[in-house]
Amino acid sequence: GQSNSSLTETGRAQARFAGMFIAERYKGCFDKVMVSDLGRTRATYEILREEMPASAKDEHALRHPVYDKRLRERKAGVLEGIPYGAFREHAARANVSERLFRPEGEGESWDDVHHRALSFVHGILDEQRQSYANELRCVCRAEDRCARSESVVLVVSHGGFLRELIAVCHGLSAPGSDASIMGNCAVTEVVLTRDEHSGALRASFVLTNHSTAPTGAQRVSSMSGAE
Repeated sequence: GQSNSSLTETGRAQARFAGMFIAERYKGCFDKVMVSDLGRTRATYEILREEMPASAKDEHALRHPVYDKRLRERKAGVLEGIPYGAFREHAARANVSERLFRPEGEGESWDDVHHRALSFVHGILDEQRQSYANELRCVCRAEDRCARSESVVLVVSHGGFLRELIAVCHGLSAPGSDASIMGNCAVTEVVLTRDEHSGALRASFVLTNHSTAPTGAQRVSSMSGAE
């Protein structure tokens, strides 16, 4: 949900593992950093940033992340704080599919979150269009950093939102039945392009829900914020 809960000690450890992985793989080389504006995700990002190479910590994008409410987790309304598994029962009582169920108190359905993710992807592509040939790479390989024509964007968000974002990138109207739960502080890397004539998105996934914890350690996303 969208409550501003604090990170647990486990969550902080997960964020550090993710930060070390991102620092090693991407060297802190990002053109833009976009973070959910909820408190726990802001805290996750600050821990990630502390793990970046010293030479990258003062880069403008890392020092000035964009806190974006489009990246928030699903708004649960009066069901805030209740496990998502319980939503199925509430949806059944309302005689609505779990996908379309919208809790009272200005809650969102998963379809609402999906449209938010779709708006985010097209919005950020529009922002980058002039300078980067209409191509966006979310969390890209650092070795491409100095000789590329695309923008490299780090997105730090929440598991539910990111499942919808990945579905958008795949051109789906909803996550597939085989879509896995996003691990806390796992990393997804995707190269996105958009056809200038049809507007269709094309995605190439390099990593999907990649755990950043060492073998045998507590499993620790983009992207997803630690809890």
